[in-house]
Amino acid sequence: MPREEMTGQPMPALARPVGGSTLLVAAVVVTVAALLGGDLAALSAAVGASVAPVFLGLTLLAARLGRDAGPQMLMALCVSTYLVKFVATALALALLQRQPWVEPTWVAASVLACAGAWLVGHVVATWRHRGLVEAPA
Repeated sequence: MPREEMTGQPMPALARPVGGSTLLVAAVVVTVAALLGGDLAALSAAVGASVAPVFLGLTLLAARLGRDAGPQMLMALCVSTYLVKFVATALALALLQRQPWVEPTWVAASVLACAGAWLVGHVVATWRHRGLVEAPA
């Protein structure tokens, strides 16, 4: 049975807590950075806030594209995506650290805060929709 029939809502409704919490935390971090550190800190926090959801969202995209594959193929796809994201994130942060217009502390704080919000959003979404998936008999 498609998920839409089980919940009465389209699939994107399950992702709202994830995106909403991440956007809220990103706005707070950028605002705090602007107040405490000025324009450069706000720009750095905005860069970090944009890096986190892009890289974290790639797993959702990979899982969505491979949802019809078997469990082994889906696991391989998600693990491969994780490894690519890890290397790409490390390279992006290493390149950003060398830029004169970036304050690494605010980038790191923003990435960590947005990643934490993303994870909390996933926990909330999972908790709310935990009855949608039944274990095979």
